[in-house]
Amino acid sequence: MFVTSLVGQKGGTGKTTVALGLAVAAAAAGHTVAVIDLDPQATASRWKDRRKEENPAVVSAQASRLAPALKAAESNGADFVIIDSAGRSDDSALAAARAADLVLVPTRTSIVELETLPAVIDLLRIAGVVRRSLWQSQRDRVWSRNSSAPASAWTVTLSCRRRSSGSP
Repeated sequence: MFVTSLVGQKGGTGKTTVALGLAVAAAAAGHTVAVIDLDPQATASRWKDRRKEENPAVVSAQASRLAPALKAAESNGADFVIIDSAGRSDDSALAAARAADLVLVPTRTSIVELETLPAVIDLLRIAGVVRRSLWQSQRDRVWSRNSSAPASAWTVTLSCRRRSSGSP
């Protein structure tokens, strides 16, 4: 079972949209997928209420219930689990990052959103998923660019690690 978490400190960056898009794409490719919605807004869960197809399964959970939710997904044969966390650095983002094989941090090219990335990197460090990021090495260049820089000029942060076998 491969776990992908979407985290970020700001709401409205597309975490839920990306999570559901990944889940539907994996389901369409024939994989069994579970989405764990840790966001109190429960947008992914409400989306599932409107969807007729059973795959992907979506469950709403609190961060303190993430481990049992992951075990349930694994025991039900999930190939992929996608964790959608709330738009802030809190216990749900930390739990999601710790549980993940892959952490995605969706962001747009707005300076307001980019300013949140150092705090997200700190959260990923606390979670133990990143030691040094592309963000650190390019931060000065990114901040020195003016606001009219094309989207391709901005850094996108991504963290990936493999959990040791037997980890939830």
